Amino acid sequence: MRPDIDKLRVSSREADRRTIVKMVYIILIFIVFEGALRKWVFVFPVAQKLIIFLRDPLVAAVYIFAISKGRMKASPFVIAPVFGLFGILFIVILQIFTSPNPPVPILIMYALRNYLLYVPLVQVIRDNFESRDVVGSIKIVMIGALISAPLMVLQSWFPPDSPINQGFGADEETMFENLGLAEGLVRGTGLFTSSAGNGLFSTVVFASVLGMLSGRHHLFRQNRKLLSFGMLAAVVIILYCGSRSVLFMVPVVLLGAVVGTAMSGRGLVATKIVLVAAMFAALVAIVMIYIVPERLDAYMVRFTEADYYESSEYQLGTFGRILGTFTNVFALADRVPFFGYGAGYGTNAAVILGYIPLSLSAESDWDRHVYDLGMIGWFAVALFRIWMTGWLGWRCLLAAKLPEGTLAMTLYSAIAVTALSGQLVGQNSINGLGWFAIGLCAAASSKRQVVRSASAKDMHRTYKGLPRLGGAGVAES
Repeated sequence: MRPDIDKLRVSSREADRRTIVKMVYIILIFIVFEGALRKWVFVFPVAQKLIIFLRDPLVAAVYIFAISKGRMKASPFVIAPVFGLFGILFIVILQIFTSPNPPVPILIMYALRNYLLYVPLVQVIRDNFESRDVVGSIKIVMIGALISAPLMVLQSWFPPDSPINQGFGADEETMFENLGLAEGLVRGTGLFTSSAGNGLFSTVVFASVLGMLSGRHHLFRQNRKLLSFGMLAAVVIILYCGSRSVLFMVPVVLLGAVVGTAMSGRGLVATKIVLVAAMFAALVAIVMIYIVPERLDAYMVRFTEADYYESSEYQLGTFGRILGTFTNVFALADRVPFFGYGAGYGTNAAVILGYIPLSLSAESDWDRHVYDLGMIGWFAVALFRIWMTGWLGWRCLLAAKLPEGTLAMTLYSAIAVTALSGQLVGQNSINGLGWFAIGLCAAASSKRQVVRSASAKDMHRTYKGLPRLGGAGVAES
C-alpha cells in the first residue's frame, strides 16, 4: 500500500509542476505577442494600456499556486522583492518631503510593478522547468521569430507612418513611432512596439537556436528542423532590426557558444560553430551586397553618424558611451535629489506622461534607478543586479562543463548585459522578456537539466560543494 501512496504523491506533484509550466508558457505567449495585440487588434487608448497589464494577474496566480504547492524555494529572487517593496515605499515617503516633484500614484504603482513583480518568476522557472520545458519555451520563441521575420521584411518596405509599422491607431496616442535607420529606411520592430523590445527578442532567438544546435541533449536533436528555420529567421530579424546593439551582441553570443562547447570537451563542435558562423556571415554579406544593397548603405550611414556623434560627445567614442552606462550615475548625483525625483520617474511611462525632468541614458537602467529611488536606491538595486549577473554566470560556467550545459552558456551570453544594466525596469517588453530569459537561463544551468546524460563522476566533479537547486519538496529528478 505504501508504494502506491508514494506513487500517487509523485504523480500529484508532477501534475502541479506541469500546471505551473503551462501557466508560464501562457505568460511567455503574452510577452511575445503583446505588441502585436496593441498595434493591430486593441487599438483604442484604454485597451492598449490594459493589454500591458494583462499578463500581470497570471504572474501573481503562478506565484500563489507555486507557493501553495511548495513549488517555489525561498531564495534571493523571492526575498529581495519583499524587502524591495518596503524599501521603495519608505523612499517614496521621504520623497514627499525632499523631491521638487509631487509623487504620482500611477507612476509609483508602475514602478512597484516593474521593479518587483517579475523577479520571483526566475525562481519559479528555475524550480519547475525540466529540459523538455526549456525546449518548449524555445519553441514558442521560435514560432514568434518565424512570424516576426517576414513581418520585419514587409515593415522595411513601407514608410514609418504606414499601418504595418505604427499600427491601426487613429491618433498619436494610439500609434507607435518606428525609429528610422538611415537613407529613408526604418527599423523593423516585428511583433513588438519598440526597437528595444525587439532587439532583446532578436538576441534571445539567436542564442536559443545556437545553443540548442550545439548541444547534445536528445531533445535538441529532435527539433533540428524547427531550429534550422529558426536560425534563418534569426538572421533575417538581426538584419532588419536596424539595431547596432544587436549586431554587437552577435559575436558575443557566438563567443558564448564556442566557450560553452569547448568547456564541455567538444573542441571539434566548437570549431564547427565557428565555421558555420563564418558561412552565415558570408551568406549575409552576399545578400546585403547583391540583393539588398540599400540596406547595407543604410547601415554604413547609421554607423558613420553614430560614430561621429559618440566621438564628439564621449572622449573614448563608442567605448566611452558603453562605459557611461555605469559612470553616468555619479554625474547625476549632483543634479538629482538624494532620494530621487519619485518612484516611476525613470520609466518609459513617465516619458509618455511628460514627467521626466532631465535627460537620461535610454539604454541603461542605472540612470533610471537614480531618478526613481536616488543614490541609496540605485546602490541597492545595482548591488542585486551585479550579484544576479555574477551568480548566473558562475552557474552557467559550471554547467558548460557538461555537453547539455552549452545552451545555458549561450543564453547567458545573450542576457548578461540586460541582467546587469539593461532596461529590466524602464521598458515594458524587456521587463517581461528579460526576467523570463534570466529564469530560462537559470533553469538551463540547473543540475536537473544537465544530469541526465552525464556520468556520476562528472556530476560530482562539476557540482561538488554547491547547494542543491531544487529546494524543499522539489524533485531533482
